[in-house]
Amino acid sequence: MRSAASSAGSNPSPSPYLETPRFLSLVRYILARGIQGLGWKLDYRKFRVFLEEKYAVRKLYMFMGFVPQYAAMYKDFQEWGYVLVFKPTLPDDKGGVKGNCDAELVLQAMIDLGEYEKAVIVSGDLP
Repeated sequence: MRSAASSAGSNPSPSPYLETPRFLSLVRYILARGIQGLGWKLDYRKFRVFLEEKYAVRKLYMFMGFVPQYAAMYKDFQEWGYVLVFKPTLPDDKGGVKGNCDAELVLQAMIDLGEYEKAVIVSGDLP
């Protein structure tokens, strides 16, 4: 794991509120369902900027099931700085699709363990 002192010179934190300049965020697309369930809308471009400014997020993963007709949306996410990780989709009991991304999120956190000092994990799975 890198220390704040060793990485501070090469990657200064954009936020004056943080002591550790390297953060990794793992975000799941299912967050949208949780947000919509509350009657809110999430601007993913602004959310990316917020995470970078507030938490100094350097790498932002988004895990989701791949649905071909959303290719333009995936391109937007990539242009906004998200690293997309796709899973095959399965039909859910409501006629939609599900990507089952839980294990991928945990696996990626472990793969990148030496790349960050703190992780911000956002998930929309509600009980």
